[in-house]
Amino acid sequence: MDSIDYTEAKFKFLGIRKHFFKDVTYHITVFDEIVIMGITADCQNPKYRIKLSLDTKINWEIRKSKKELESFEFLYQNKKKAVYAQAKDLLKFKQLLAGKVLYEGIGDLYQPLFQVGKGSSAKVYSARNILDQGVYAVKAIEKSFLKLTENGNGIQAFQSEIQILRTLSQYQHNFLVLSEIYEGDSTFYVVTSYLEGLNLSGELEKAKTLPQKRLPIQSIRIIMKKMLTNLQILHSHRVNYTQRLKT
Repeated sequence: MDSIDYTEAKFKFLGIRKHFFKDVTYHITVFDEIVIMGITADCQNPKYRIKLSLDTKINWEIRKSKKELESFEFLYQNKKKAVYAQAKDLLKFKQLLAGKVLYEGIGDLYQPLFQVGKGSSAKVYSARNILDQGVYAVKAIEKSFLKLTENGNGIQAFQSEIQILRTLSQYQHNFLVLSEIYEGDSTFYVVTSYLEGLNLSGELEKAKTLPQKRLPIQSIRIIMKKMLTNLQILHSHRVNYTQRLKT
């Protein structure tokens, strides 16, 4: 087994596993693709390794009196393991894992506001995050729909969409920014940045009330430049966008 190079760590903090007789303190180290939990800061044989993939589920417990994170849970040998840590460390840990793993318990962390959209496969809501009080868009996708689509490959399509969102999140002025992904009993929830205002269809409808019954030329130029720039970004990352464009 290759040795662990702790100089490549993205973040380190202390966590506590509570036991009946004696609590155990772990050094938690976050890397790009894995989280290590060992007894010492440079442990080469850590007890816990959490793979950062969409097969991994993390549940967050909230200290409701202060509306801050208290602990996280992960599955190890078919048993849930709870780890307690300082709220500021847990928050940064949560931010680093966002989009890389599935979270559980969206109802504890987000308060729904209103429905902003609906399609054949999902509904989109606005919701307020109780930790930072920010408003986000939450796309709710039924698991049953994913199992019925694309010859049963809907789950693969969902994972592909997540990967595309992760890639494009670096262009926050051009695309939605992926925040977090949650899984419920029957639904996946994709949390992204929330954009205020009308979409393009809404702007076109609104333009019909103008004297010329259409968008001003300058507005059309701005929209076209933005669309072409976005298409260029998609092309540079080899994203197949043709199926996502509608005339």
